[in-house]
Amino acid sequence: MLFELNKILVCTDLTFKSDEVLQSAELIRQRTNSQVDILYVSDLGLHLEWAASLTKEYTYYDKFLSGLKKDLEQRLEDQIKRTGIVGKIIYSEGNVVQKIKDQISNRGVHYDLLILGHSGSDGEVGHLHRYLGSVCRKILSTVEVPTIVIKKKIGFNNMMSFVDGSRPLDWMVAFSFDFYRLLKFSKIEFVTLFSTLSREKILKNSMTDFKEQLTQDVNYLSRQGDCYEVRIERTHEVMLAHEFSQMMEKDHIDLAILKRNRGKKLNKKFIGSETLRLLELQTPSLLILPVS
Repeated sequence: MLFELNKILVCTDLTFKSDEVLQSAELIRQRTNSQVDILYVSDLGLHLEWAASLTKEYTYYDKFLSGLKKDLEQRLEDQIKRTGIVGKIIYSEGNVVQKIKDQISNRGVHYDLLILGHSGSDGEVGHLHRYLGSVCRKILSTVEVPTIVIKKKIGFNNMMSFVDGSRPLDWMVAFSFDFYRLLKFSKIEFVTLFSTLSREKILKNSMTDFKEQLTQDVNYLSRQGDCYEVRIERTHEVMLAHEFSQMMEKDHIDLAILKRNRGKKLNKKFIGSETLRLLELQTPSLLILPVS
């Protein structure tokens, strides 16, 4: 097994939408017997420091800030009770992106998995909603631990792993099997899409060769009792995100696995750009693996 899941960091923005994030994190904790840290980062102080330069001269300013902190801490405790998640509470103040990165890179603790929320177009507007283009995207662009982006409360039936043509194939297959077994999913599908823009003969040969290699790797790394499927399909789409989304909906996928080249911006690489597009579509939750 390449991957072990012992310590999880889950982030919340305190909205009711993020209840699903904590509920999903608690289900993962129970299924993996791992430890969870629950992080909330307040950036209110940063804005007030800038906006209230004159107000700071008055004595009620510090009382106002301390009152806000108590209110936020109480809301965090209320959310913990409401969702039933078991873990250590971490309250922090400052730049949201930097504080999340600092917590992950903390030498005193090693996190195996990061869980973030993804707020859709409806519902409350909280930190992760406002910062979808900054917090979520920047974290995914640079974080060096596997990250689950929760779209809705996660189920544990069908998992789908998108495998592109880059090497090593066995790395992606092995990590996908690890998560499939650790999270106790019922089934996993390994899927690759080939664009029909290639010439027919070249396309057919490429698909045949790739399927043989992928099937060989999957069969070799599988274990008795694993329920899996290998699918190689053609697509007319140039941008694959919509095709991925339709496949996930059709197959009732609960969690999709994609990879990202570590250190590369999401919109600079093929699979990264598709990952970014999937974030903005109505899809199941996404597990994004950083690749060296």
